[in-house]
Amino acid sequence: MTAVPLWAWALAVVVGAVSAVARGWMVERLPRGRLPLGVLVANVLACAVAGAAVGARDRMDVAWFFVVVGGLCGALSTVADLSRDTALLVRGGDAVGAVGNLALNVALGLGASWAAYLLVS
Repeated sequence: MTAVPLWAWALAVVVGAVSAVARGWMVERLPRGRLPLGVLVANVLACAVAGAAVGARDRMDVAWFFVVVGGLCGALSTVADLSRDTALLVRGGDAVGAVGNLALNVALGLGASWAAYLLVS
């Protein structure tokens, strides 16, 4: 196993902070009705970037892979916001919307990841 250099850890923290702010912006600014779009967009985007990084793994230095997947994708994707939005849908009496929200996040996330992987490998 190759050690991740200190600069990559520091850069992953900075990239993660920027990604978390971007996610927060998406969650707050995009419509949140029956389908909370901010969380969906953030999760699908993070999955696509992670899929591309995994597809390019043999051509990426371990440090950059760590920054992209650990920093950018780790902070951009969000299970906590997905859980909160789903719970709010259930609490509001929209069990179908809650299941649909979960299903779309998982299906589109996996699809985006797989498509990006195939594009770059």
